Amino acid sequence: MHGEIMYVEFALTNVDETINFYTTLFNWKFTESFLTKHRYFMFETPGKAIYGGFDALIKPTSDGPIVYLLVDDIEVMVSLINE
Repeated sequence: MHGEIMYVEFALTNVDETINFYTTLFNWKFTESFLTKHRYFMFETPGKAIYGGFDALIKPTSDGPIVYLLVDDIEVMVSLINE
């Protein structure tokens, strides 16, 4: 659906602590991705409302996570943003 959050990425600094924290508190499910050469763990929330990943190449900052939004037409959205 247009405008929905489709994926979110967080920085990953400690694999065991991160997975244990989100699994224990929120029952998130994790899968390690082997599509990249670095450590990347994909997750899904219990209701499968949000999917995302923890990326070892992303440096922790106060800027927050990277959020990907679903749009019907990327070219139209870019045009609207640039107006």
